[in-house]
Amino acid sequence: MTNRALTKPAEQARRIIDLWQERPARQRTAEHLLPFYGWLLDHEPAVIPAGPGSILRVSTILTAYLHSRDESRIDSCRVR
Repeated sequence: MTNRALTKPAEQARRIIDLWQERPARQRTAEHLLPFYGWLLDHEPAVIPAGPGSILRVSTILTAYLHSRDESRIDSCRVR
């Protein structure tokens, strides 16, 4: 049995969202989904939903957390 089988879908989704939100805002656009998915494959494979279409499931999980290019540019220019 793999770690993937031990992780419940809600736990997988929460971990994917947490990892996504740790990234800088400029790296949380739709263009960055595929590289992020590749990173998950290498570093956190247990959180990737099993079966065909896993990239689509990951992108669906992250849809509400995507930044547009304009938001990312504005966020990266903010003085903190």
